[in-house]
Amino acid sequence: MNLRTLLPVVVGAAAALALPAAAPAASNTLVINEIDYDQPSTDTAEFLELANVSGGAIDLDPYTVQLVNGNAGGAAVYRTIELPAVSLAAGDVYVICANAANTANCDQDVAPDTDWAQNGAPDGVGLRNGPTLVDALSYEGNTGAPYTEGSGLGLEDTGAVGEGLSRCGADTDVNNADFSLRAITPGAANTCPPPPIPFGACGDGLETPIHAIQGSGAASSATGEQRLIEGVVVGDFAGAGGLGGFFVQEEDADADDDPRTSEGVFVASGQAVDTGDVVRVRGTVAESFARTQIGTVTRVEVCPGDATASTTTVQLPVSSMTDWEPLEGMAVTFPQDLTISEYFDFDRFNETVLSVGRQMTPTAVVEPGSAAYTALLDQNLRGRIMLDDGRNTENSDPAIHPDGAVFDLSHRFRGGDTVGGVTGVLDFAFGDYRVQPTAAAEYTEVNERPAEPEPVGGNVKVASFNVLNYFTTLDGRGANTPEEFERQRTKIIAAITEIDPAVVGLIEIQNNDEALQDLVDGLNDATSPGRYDFIETGVIGTDEIKVAFAYQPARVTPVGDHAILDSSVDPRFIDTKNRPALAQTFRTADTGGVFTAVINHLKSKGSDCDDVGDPDTGDGAGNCNLTRTAAAEALVDWLATDPTGSGDDDVLILGDLNSYDKEDPIDALLAGGYTDLIREFQGENAYSYVFDGMIGYLDHGLASEGLADEVTGATEWHINADEPDILDYDMTFKQPAQEALYEPNAYRSSDHDPVIVGLDACDEIAPEIEVSVTPDSLWPPNHKYRTVQATVTATDNLDEEPDVRVLSATSNEPDNAPGGGDGDTTNDIVVVDEDTFQVRAERDENRSGRVYTITYEVTDSCGNSSTASATVGVPVRR
Repeated sequence: MNLRTLLPVVVGAAAALALPAAAPAASNTLVINEIDYDQPSTDTAEFLELANVSGGAIDLDPYTVQLVNGNAGGAAVYRTIELPAVSLAAGDVYVICANAANTANCDQDVAPDTDWAQNGAPDGVGLRNGPTLVDALSYEGNTGAPYTEGSGLGLEDTGAVGEGLSRCGADTDVNNADFSLRAITPGAANTCPPPPIPFGACGDGLETPIHAIQGSGAASSATGEQRLIEGVVVGDFAGAGGLGGFFVQEEDADADDDPRTSEGVFVASGQAVDTGDVVRVRGTVAESFARTQIGTVTRVEVCPGDATASTTTVQLPVSSMTDWEPLEGMAVTFPQDLTISEYFDFDRFNETVLSVGRQMTPTAVVEPGSAAYTALLDQNLRGRIMLDDGRNTENSDPAIHPDGAVFDLSHRFRGGDTVGGVTGVLDFAFGDYRVQPTAAAEYTEVNERPAEPEPVGGNVKVASFNVLNYFTTLDGRGANTPEEFERQRTKIIAAITEIDPAVVGLIEIQNNDEALQDLVDGLNDATSPGRYDFIETGVIGTDEIKVAFAYQPARVTPVGDHAILDSSVDPRFIDTKNRPALAQTFRTADTGGVFTAVINHLKSKGSDCDDVGDPDTGDGAGNCNLTRTAAAEALVDWLATDPTGSGDDDVLILGDLNSYDKEDPIDALLAGGYTDLIREFQGENAYSYVFDGMIGYLDHGLASEGLADEVTGATEWHINADEPDILDYDMTFKQPAQEALYEPNAYRSSDHDPVIVGLDACDEIAPEIEVSVTPDSLWPPNHKYRTVQATVTATDNLDEEPDVRVLSATSNEPDNAPGGGDGDTTNDIVVVDEDTFQVRAERDENRSGRVYTITYEVTDSCGNSSTASATVGVPVRR
């Protein structure tokens, strides 16, 4: 039985309508002492406990217990329980149980359980001595004489096991004064809080030093105990939307000369105070989600005068993470310029993480699990602090800039910008130490928005872009409403249009061709009709998202069919974890260069692969490292088979590999002969993504050995990773002022930065050349020059007029060489112009035939060349 359905309302005025209107008797004899009326799932432990507080024995026989059902204006007794002829000694209790077999210390069982219920909604219990009501308990909110809840306390049982209503004071006939929701103890003394400690007067010395409450450990040893404190308010956050209290600190920032203890504490009270007030507070020490505080505050008094508590200067990085606990609840200031490094929760909770410079994700620069990894991670953690806004509300309006001013489009920030002079109170909440600001900070713009991508050169530009769940089917992974989708679509189109790629690999687009068609239509509307097209693949794999290609037909032409790598091609590539890879060969329109682009989206680090024996090992690579590594190895082997049949070894791997560049999947691609283009052109500290305040690149461009020397540049356009997501398209949870921060531009179009690669892609087909000469024989050999005319025919698959030049004109017997020629003449062959030669009709010294060779070279615009020759002979005789 569920006694919330048995006994939750007021027996006060409501019950008085149903019970005989006898004058109340003094209720200091037999009283209701404890009740449990709402156990979850079962009601085997529900009970009602009566107590004899008369000072002498009481015969229970005249008493009855009445269960009352109804609400204000209409209560009725639906069950009367007769008590037996038992003498109850002074101070003893009598326990009535719903099921004696399952509840200890029962004196009377009222099974079956259904006897307790009446219409599913009983409201309270009354105790009568004959016709006289001597005590009653009401617990739902009805009011009226003789027993009421009063105001400010709802005595609803929470349903927690072992919890109920216990009498914790003298019987005053006011329920909320007499009873508390406590741990229940049938047949034993009630677990009541101790009486309030004396409050005293300001400065009388009765208070406990705050450092004695905080102690030297992570939690207070005084938890659950009443304490009286006195100190200076160093931060007031009790107002509407605030933290629900204020911070108090002793005037001396190290009152006990123990660096391990804090001199400040949070007071969970809405009492009106001002920073600088000296206050005296009585309450109970508690640990609220690991924050030590004074809660259940029973009295706050502002003392005469005011004071200033000293502020502790903190320099990052701290020497140890344990340095923060001794400062909890105290006023702190950071004298250095700190970098805004994390802002993922800025839109929702107005939180940012500040650090000493930008912090690299360890596995982006050092090997996972290495000593260097551990050291860098520790250094990162010691070199950061969270900056909060002193509010507990979500999506607060207005949003507050890290410098304390209002965040709007005229006063934004980006990752990498700095704030100096951060000052506030060090708090601990939601698992992080954080500063609740009490003064403005100084903001400096360091990382200016890039208006356009860094040039990458070359004759063809290839990009990859994570489009953050571009779904035309609404209320799925992407936009939830038509307005959200239009905002998302506009931003993504603006970004791709500015990049202007010949080929763009898309990641996280809905797994159909409709979403891809919609995006391409939008690109064409924003540029010119037919400017973009896409590779039709239909559904790829089983995920809701896939990878895809869009391209500009005027710049490149698809060659052959696309190819897909999934589990059916190579079992190492688990396509229920990784999205299938997509390869397509393209030929450039102007130079005929052929290359194969491969777009990828490997398994994320965020969810586990325990079902395939690939857990997070704690080395920094995250979940599914083996799954991604096997996929990378399969990718290398697959591409070596020329899956698109291109006949060309120029391959560009693109996409979100969910791996930083020192992790195993990237090592596998490098071992397969691929070059990491981002590291090559942007250096070790390149980034495309921010996670937990640390930067690195998950979005890659890797070139095969055949393609590497054709790459002219590679970059990542920082339009997303550095931008707070309060500026994105999403309207979920945002208030109107936050929604209005949206701009129809490329910034924060996604959470990943796009990758852009420049290629000098040219055809590798050499031009053809034919050479003939007239005459091709000289007679007679009279030592005189004859004019020889050459005819050259050169053709190329792209160039209408490839470059042709005379490479050489030589004799098989050079003049003036020892024993060569006849010793009398020089310059037996002379180049007059590109197709005219003067050739001497000269025999060699042995009077054998002389042969002159004229060689031409033809070169196309891609540097491919061919040679051809023709000969002129001087015969011995005719």
